[in-house]
Amino acid sequence: LAPFFEASITRDDVVKMKPDAEGVIQLLKRYQDKTFIIIDDLDYSVIVTQKAKKAGYKGYAILVNRGRYHDHDIQKLKPDYIVSTLAEIPLLIHQIIPN
Repeated sequence: LAPFFEASITRDDVVKMKPDAEGVIQLLKRYQDKTFIIIDDLDYSVIVTQKAKKAGYKGYAILVNRGRYHDHDIQKLKPDYIVSTLAEIPLLIHQIIPN
């Protein structure tokens, strides 16, 4: 997936871990006016995305659901997109951010 992203933030780059939005906000400040996408198999990414959106940023949470989350969990979380495999992500990214 690296060709799709100019940069990434990992746990080594932040003081506050997910679900704090520190990492996302670091990237957004570095690359102003960029859309962000968080891909994760945990609900933290959805929470981080929602916090960043409330702070005025534009982004999308892609939840990779490998059976961990059921319909009632997903309705509560409200991720922007749900996939079951990483193979689905490139096409989805092209739909979110067309060339």
